[in-house]
Amino acid sequence: MVDLVSPASRAILLLHYQQNLSLEETAAVLDIPLGTAKSRLSYGLAALRNFMRENKNEH
Repeated sequence: MVDLVSPASRAILLLHYQQNLSLEETAAVLDIPLGTAKSRLSYGLAALRNFMRENKNEH
């Protein structure tokens, strides 16, 4: 399901949740500002929530 979000948001989601890195560590790994990491995480989570909300009655 993570393939539904942009590659930038996907990288944040995987590093933060799958690899258990803090947002600070994730931003450092990706060489981006912390604020950018937070924005990409927020966008990715919102996209996943929207997908799940739209498809909750299909299963």
